[in-house]
Amino acid sequence: MQFISRATPLYEFLRLSNGTNHEKRVLDCGAGGAQPPLYLFYQHGYQTYGIDISEDAIKASENFCQKNNLNIDLNIKKGDMRTIEYEDEFFSFVYSYNSINHLSKSDIIKTMREIERVLTPDGLCYVNFGSEDSEIGDRGEKIGEGEYLLPIGNNQTALHTFHTDNEADSYFRNFKLLRKEKSILYRYEKGELQFLICKIHYIGKKM
Repeated sequence: MQFISRATPLYEFLRLSNGTNHEKRVLDCGAGGAQPPLYLFYQHGYQTYGIDISEDAIKASENFCQKNNLNIDLNIKKGDMRTIEYEDEFFSFVYSYNSINHLSKSDIIKTMREIERVLTPDGLCYVNFGSEDSEIGDRGEKIGEGEYLLPIGNNQTALHTFHTDNEADSYFRNFKLLRKEKSILYRYEKGELQFLICKIHYIGKKM
């Protein structure tokens, strides 16, 4: 199966990971979903591990494998990225794509310390954060500095956290930053610009 992931920033993380001599053991924090990026790493010979707090998201990733006749186990389990249930320095690579921004800033700090804990020395991590330049406007309820409850459909809301351009740098105090980029995605509906989403992407090497 020719798999092209929609999580395009992870290709640069994969390239940098492939350029190391580390054991190919990777963890995805927030791994479930209809197109799990872990399959991209599986195709490149990685031992894949994933955690997700949502049983529905885990089921969606299992359905992906079944739908595409993939007789594999991406090893995605129910788990909380704030308390990663793996031993210290177990993974060479850890990433969280479009997931950590659903935590409060205090919980993001906990998660980043957990990612640091389970990474081997010189291990690499990728994490992206919502940027405050995203158009939030009146779409949701502000519950904290940079923290909003935004609608996700079916009269439900979910926490979304946004950062200033350099605010998330503090999470990487024990990392050497290899990449830091800001991306802007415009969303159109019926031919008209409705809103834009900004993300800040980090790749770091544990010191």
